[in-house]
Formats: sequence, C-alpha cells, structure tokens
Amino acid sequence: GGEEDAVLHPDGKVVAVGWQATFSQVTNEWSQFALARYLGDGAWVDEGGPLAGTLGAPVLFGTGDLTPSSPASIVLNNALPNALAAVFIAGSSSPVPFKGGVLQANPFLGPFFANTGASGSITINFTVPASLPSGAQIWLQWAIKDPGAVQGVALSNAIKGLVP
Repeated sequence: GGEEDAVLHPDGKVVAVGWQATFSQVTNEWSQFALARYLGDGAWVDEGGPLAGTLGAPVLFGTGDLTPSSPASIVLNNALPNALAAVFIAGSSSPVPFKGGVLQANPFLGPFFANTGASGSITINFTVPASLPSGAQIWLQWAIKDPGAVQGVALSNAIKGLVP
C-alpha cells in the first residue's frame, strides 16, 4: 500500500499517482507503482485496463467535446510499430477476459481493423453522429498484435466518451 494523489497541471491535464499490480513481459517482473497523465478532453475518461506489449502499455486518448455533429478524434500511441490493430467500440462496458487482459468496450461493434504507423500510432478523425442523445456513452479500446504481449496481443487503456 501507499499514498495516492492527483495534481491538476496549469494546462488542465490531471496527473495521478498510486499503486496497481502490473506484470511486465519485458522485464519479467511485477511492479506496483502507477503514474498516469490524463490527456483527453473533459468529455473523455481514461478507464484504464491496458495490457503491455513490447514497448509497454499502448495509450489511447480522445479529443473533442463530443457535441453531436462536432469533430472528434481518437489517438493511439506507444503501440508496436507497423502492427495489425483492431478497435472495439461499444455503448457500454461489460468487461470480459481477452488475450490475457480485459476488454472493457463490450458488447462491441466491429472490431474495425487498421495498422499502426512506423511510430506505433493511429489517429482516427470523425464527426460525432448527430443522432447521439445527451448522456450517451462511447467506449473504445484497441487490441494490437504484438509478440511481446502475454498472449501475442497488447491492449490499450479503455476510454469512455460522454455526449453532453
């Protein structure tokens, strides 16, 4: 056990520290210290749950305020470069075991496939559907083919977007 704390930076981003048991395939060790910087806009919440791969945990965040008909994007970073990836999209979360981790965006639509770039990133820009009602949730999580992950698949953190 230990201290947990969160700090609001001048740029509006939150940095949180605390304790979470995490196994690293890279170092073959358990660690407990956790540090997170929440990068998304206020409409997006980091729901955690990544499963580390070759480069550590892939990081997913969203941008845009999710007002219907407005622009938004989801950004995946720190994934294995030039790898097949699948994004899972859901309107709620009923977590299920998946490839040694937990898939939180479930029951899901898709998955929809893409490839990470040379930097291990994917950015998807979209327009928020005009038909989404206020209070609707959008859950997203990436699975990336990665031989350095527990069962050959790394998972990003899950994010939840909330339509204002």
